[in-house]
Amino acid sequence: MTPTSSTIFIFDTNIVLGTPRLDDVAWKKMFLVREFGPSFTLVVPEVVVREFGRRRFAAAESLRKAGIKSWSTALRDLAAAGVELPPEVPTVRELRDRPTISRVEHTAELRTNLADHGVKIAPIPPVDHDVLVEWSLSAHPPFDTTDKGYRDALIWGTVKAIAVASPAHSEIVFITNDNDFCGSGDDSGKLHKNLITDLTAATPNAVALAKTISEAMTLTKLDSVHAELSEDDHDLELYDDISQLITAAIPGACDDILGMELPDYISDDFLHESAFKLTIPDLEGPVIVTEVDPRLDTVGIDVHEKYEGDTQIGEVRFLATVTCSGQIHKADFAISDVDWDVQDADFNKHYMEVATSVEVELTFRFLVNGNEVDSLEFDSGVQVTSTPKKKWASSSLFYDN
Repeated sequence: MTPTSSTIFIFDTNIVLGTPRLDDVAWKKMFLVREFGPSFTLVVPEVVVREFGRRRFAAAESLRKAGIKSWSTALRDLAAAGVELPPEVPTVRELRDRPTISRVEHTAELRTNLADHGVKIAPIPPVDHDVLVEWSLSAHPPFDTTDKGYRDALIWGTVKAIAVASPAHSEIVFITNDNDFCGSGDDSGKLHKNLITDLTAATPNAVALAKTISEAMTLTKLDSVHAELSEDDHDLELYDDISQLITAAIPGACDDILGMELPDYISDDFLHESAFKLTIPDLEGPVIVTEVDPRLDTVGIDVHEKYEGDTQIGEVRFLATVTCSGQIHKADFAISDVDWDVQDADFNKHYMEVATSVEVELTFRFLVNGNEVDSLEFDSGVQVTSTPKKKWASSSLFYDN
């Protein structure tokens, strides 16, 4: 693939997964600058597209399993209470037989969204498997000491191929939250020195790293272009009903983060780069968000910018009870001080599936056009209470209000 401009943004899987419809505030700002400002190229590697489909399917399957288990419990409890249900209510077996959206369908949907927004898909580049084997054995980034990293290596190969095919002095930014591409210590947040060596052997073009779209916009000075496209004089008074508009949209927006996969307590990324800052001891991945119950009486709105045509952009914060499910080793469950809600006591030979709930401050980014909420997208979540403890246990990590 030959880029069409000297500024190129390349997106990793974790960036696309955060906003599968490419319609949150950060994406909209970027598309706005590209439409009315200087042209630049947006690229998603083919490996990312396929990985996106796998991750979305896995999250949906986890939600379906949790939902069917809850449905089974509900049917059993209703039967015990003597409640007669309509004959059209599906049985657990019927629900198990109903298919979910497949990995291929999730992938196809992303391809359509990317095409609709003018985002290019870069093919999987030819790879030297001798090099990949050596990288894997020596834990050369993006491989780690567990041999994980094959797909990341293909993504890096795509980034390098784009840099090689680009004109000299191109401005290339790889947007990723994956620390496997990064250096450590003083070089944290920068491309790993081994990957720099690999890149400079093939092209004089450099590749910068950014953890978010906003950071990439700042690195390339495109954020200043966005500011110029905004009104010079901002009147940031809220519409009389903007609070009601956004509050009414919050439950639906919370539903959109169901199925989000969080790092577990043994992950290298735990409590580091995840948008959710949670402390859930002993819970192993995949840790999935299965329920979000927002407290609408805690909503706070901050308008950042106003555009012509009654368009406002900003953030909304509120408290919510967030339920997460995952696996815990049976031996750890016996000694854990967390009051777990057991979902499947015999998930496999060694693990149980459990869930727990914590109070979280959620932040969403909004875009309001007139009297309509055009987008309300998840930004971050910070835990404010500890996991519920068994009666004999107590926690010193958090203090509940």
